[in-house]
Amino acid sequence: MSGIDVRIATSPADVARHARLMVTTTAARAALLSVDDVAPGTLISAVGSDSPGKQELDPQIIANASLVLVDSRQQCEQLGELQHVPAAFDRAIEVGEFCDFHPAFDAGGIIVADFTGLGVEDLFIAEDCYLKIAG
Repeated sequence: MSGIDVRIATSPADVARHARLMVTTTAARAALLSVDDVAPGTLISAVGSDSPGKQELDPQIIANASLVLVDSRQQCEQLGELQHVPAAFDRAIEVGEFCDFHPAFDAGGIIVADFTGLGVEDLFIAEDCYLKIAG
């Protein structure tokens, strides 16, 4: 394995210090990552917070994010990371809006995708998988 640096992370903060793309998929009820753990230029796809009380991210991460994407603004406010950062609600952009209008944002900042899960997303994913298998 020459040329490959392999190391074992000892904590979520350790992962965050060395990664620029993170997906959080936990059932945590308290922040696993602090704002000081996450470097500029990082994309966090937070999908674990999908019910009241769940939380994976320090609210300051979202408050400081250059872009906050959501699958459903209303659902994320009640179930996702946005439930812990009500002041960021008006800055959150639904993914469909983002794709349609491509609003300007600082790509060098932290980007958070707060996804709580929508049935329609599951349907499209299942349809795509079916079409690929069925040919």
